[in-house]
Amino acid sequence: MEEQEDRISLLPDCLVGHILYLLPPKAAARTMVLSRRWSNVWPSLPLDLNLDSPNSDVDFLSAESITSILSSHRGPIRCFCVTTDAGFGTRAWLRTLAQKRLDDTLILRWASDLDQPTLPANLLGSAGVNLRHLVLHCCRLGGPGNTRSPVPILPRLDFLYLSNVLISEAALHSMIQVCPVIRELHLFMIDGLRLISFHSHTLKILYVSVPRVPLDEFSDQHMPNLERVTFEFVNLWRIPAFTIDSGKKVRELALKLPTMDSPHLSIISNQRRLFFITSLVFGMKFADGKELRRGVHILSLFPRLQRLEIRCFNFGTPNAQDFGDWDSLLETTILPMKHLRHIIFNGYCGTIGENEFARYLMCKAESLTSMEINHAVDWNLQDINYQKESICSSDKACHLCFMRRSLTESQPNHRPAVVLRRLKDGRFTYVGAGKAGACHDMAVLKDCQADEWFPHPPAGRYYLADAGYTESQGYMTPFRNTRYHINDFRGVELETLECEEKFNYIHSRLRNVIERRFGGLKQRWHIVERVPYFARKKQAMVIISCFTTDNYLWLRKYGHNAPSYELSEWVVLNSGTQTTAVRELISTVVWSGI
Repeated sequence: MEEQEDRISLLPDCLVGHILYLLPPKAAARTMVLSRRWSNVWPSLPLDLNLDSPNSDVDFLSAESITSILSSHRGPIRCFCVTTDAGFGTRAWLRTLAQKRLDDTLILRWASDLDQPTLPANLLGSAGVNLRHLVLHCCRLGGPGNTRSPVPILPRLDFLYLSNVLISEAALHSMIQVCPVIRELHLFMIDGLRLISFHSHTLKILYVSVPRVPLDEFSDQHMPNLERVTFEFVNLWRIPAFTIDSGKKVRELALKLPTMDSPHLSIISNQRRLFFITSLVFGMKFADGKELRRGVHILSLFPRLQRLEIRCFNFGTPNAQDFGDWDSLLETTILPMKHLRHIIFNGYCGTIGENEFARYLMCKAESLTSMEINHAVDWNLQDINYQKESICSSDKACHLCFMRRSLTESQPNHRPAVVLRRLKDGRFTYVGAGKAGACHDMAVLKDCQADEWFPHPPAGRYYLADAGYTESQGYMTPFRNTRYHINDFRGVELETLECEEKFNYIHSRLRNVIERRFGGLKQRWHIVERVPYFARKKQAMVIISCFTTDNYLWLRKYGHNAPSYELSEWVVLNSGTQTTAVRELISTVVWSGI
């Protein structure tokens, strides 16, 4: 066979490196044996080693394999995510890793906590200056009694997750203090942590899970921008000093409890009420009426609860005699649920206990806006309608939302009967992807408008655009210098709104409908939430594929019954009318109540 000319090798190094960057790490490393020309290309590229990636065919690496990878690669490290054991050779590859330049993500997990290796000081020092995402599991930071920070400074660190990490309490507080831009902190099974009072002006999300020792003090005094705090399996009633400044930005303070029959839950039977908890998660088996009454008692301890998530564990089908008239004893009980708005059942199977408890919550929650039931069994439309009728009356059925989803499933399979009104006009007609993340909204829009396939708004129709876009013909934006977001209108009587405010309120509600559609797509395609570190063109292909597949599934669900978008159905208005004048006319009509 005649040998063909190798034209790829004639390309400059930058293009050859870009080609290798699109390949998986194992395939890219194999190109070193092709020729002398290729032997130095892959070792000089930024390394992306991510065992959590769907493209990875291994989930565990030995110390010898990690040492071989690091020794054969001279370039910087963009992403380094490995799971290994703390055996012979661990110190060697840690020292080698500390000599590299870490640019973005570092995830180190050791499989066992029997031998927790100590990370070199310069690994999170000079080598990790550019780190943004740091996850550590089963390792040691600093000495046992060291009160100083184990790192000099992490100027770009945005996300920190410490799981079963040995670090002194003072060193942990010092470490958070030298992270000037940290926004999210997760602490899981940290030994010796009795005080949480971090000094951080940028921290917004704090997650504390399964502490090794009981907490003695919690304070958000030095975290002025904290927005969400979550405690998982933490006995808040045993914390002597618990300080939450209600005047700050803390929007959600969540508590996750074990299942109802857990011995750890028996300690809260006669505890005081916690007025600062706004979100609650716990599990129930729904075995009998006694368990349901206990669940109601637990809810009574959180009078300002706004969000409730119940994890349903079904271990058989209970008899109706086990429940009896369990709710008759509660008719005289005043359950403080005036603030409860969102209820979620995960793993719902439609048993007697689940149905009774859902019906009770639907009746007692005065401010309820939605009850999401993720059922773990296959139901048709008739089964879902039966559950709706047994849970609530027809006037409250609009609050119910059923989805096919078990406790262990990460991607819900939406049932047509539930999301039909959401997807009825929910097909995506155009996707523009591949622009830089720092591009302005208008720059992206103008670039898309130049595309011959871009669906421009027809005569008499207007695209809904937020305040980030410039008002132009066919694009309806809200009034500026006027409150706009839904949160700004909470607690306000709509009758008291001015003309422009009422228009902005309706505009914001319509925008939320669109955002919920995008939220459903991200829930189905998790890769859209955080696209892996591919080239921009490949990232765009991933995004467009998700939207295209979502449209295909939409058509498979509804088939010929899908709503059409023929121009004949549109009411044609005066296409020459300026958008500003139309917006003024709409706001006047809405305000006058016509």
